[in-house]
Amino acid sequence: MKLASMMKDLNEGSDDNTSRSASADLIPDVDMTSATNNQNQNMPSIPAVSESSILDNAIREIENSSNNSGRRVEAIDISAALLILKARHRLSNRCLSDILKLLRILRVANVPTSLWKCRKLVNTQSNSHLHMKTQSICPSCKDTSSEVNRCTKCHITYQTILTTSSITIFYHFDIGSQLESILLHTPDLVFQNFSSPPAKRMRDIIDGVIYRNQLKQETDLFITLTMNVDGVQPNKGSDSSIWPVLIVVNEIRRRKRYSLENVILAGVWPGPKKPSRDDMAIFLKGIVNELKCLEVGRKFQLRLTDGEGVEEAFIKVFLVSSCCDKPAQCLVQCLAQPTAKFGCGKCAIRGETVETEGGGHVISFIINASETINLRSTHVKISAKKLA
Repeated sequence: MKLASMMKDLNEGSDDNTSRSASADLIPDVDMTSATNNQNQNMPSIPAVSESSILDNAIREIENSSNNSGRRVEAIDISAALLILKARHRLSNRCLSDILKLLRILRVANVPTSLWKCRKLVNTQSNSHLHMKTQSICPSCKDTSSEVNRCTKCHITYQTILTTSSITIFYHFDIGSQLESILLHTPDLVFQNFSSPPAKRMRDIIDGVIYRNQLKQETDLFITLTMNVDGVQPNKGSDSSIWPVLIVVNEIRRRKRYSLENVILAGVWPGPKKPSRDDMAIFLKGIVNELKCLEVGRKFQLRLTDGEGVEEAFIKVFLVSSCCDKPAQCLVQCLAQPTAKFGCGKCAIRGETVETEGGGHVISFIINASETINLRSTHVKISAKKLA
């Protein structure tokens, strides 16, 4: 269910550390509305608006599934709703355990036996919703393998040539199924059409040239995506880094576009080291292939504007932009570092070494008035490879 898929990050990001000392549960729950701001500052930052909308959606999902289809409320529904409630109101583990106990006393059907059981149900449901695939990079043929101990292409066993800790693995998640779930549940999807006049100023990606050209070319319904690739340190000062690939739908209203329930997790490079350019190219290959399939189009179910029903529509999906910082851009586009001679990600201008006042040197991309600047493109890159 969509309800359960919303929950995994909220559950892990809230104040539900199960390793608390036993003495913490001996402290009674009290009204903390008069607590000082200093106490609030020590609590983890949780986007209350996002969780409010998630909880509202969860309640609506349970009501609709129970009233319209006659389906009874299952343990996974109760688990997801309670964990969202916990994050929204910053409830303690003891409080949630008491709520579960109260529901069982009132003989509510399918109530999970414990908070641990709630988390287990949600995590299991979230993993099945994401359809995670673990893949490895073969050290011999440098191709992807669907197994982590041997190559499914050249059939070599990794342990014969390297140690288990040296095996490079990464994770892919089904973009189509996540997109299907988002389109089915979001009430904030707005399709654009070419009849609307272009804006005088750039307010959103739909006002850009690429998007307007897409409107001219396509007669079918379509949506567009923006991708983000960036490295994340697990903790401050760590040498390790995790590289997730995140995608959002540009046709969802901006106030809801980046909400947790509308973000697609396309892949994760788990580290611990930063991927090389070759690693990133292999890592992104599977994501690119799935995006190409989505460009052809498929049928999706959409929530009606009244929020009471769904309709089916054929929709094409296009990735039109990517938002990355300079180090990530170098990896994604397989470019030189921004401090290199040809470090500009937009054009092929050659940088010149310039001495600074402090005696150091920097690369400066100086443009002469008479010089013609060639923009980077896939066609130019392919031509250069052929010449090489």
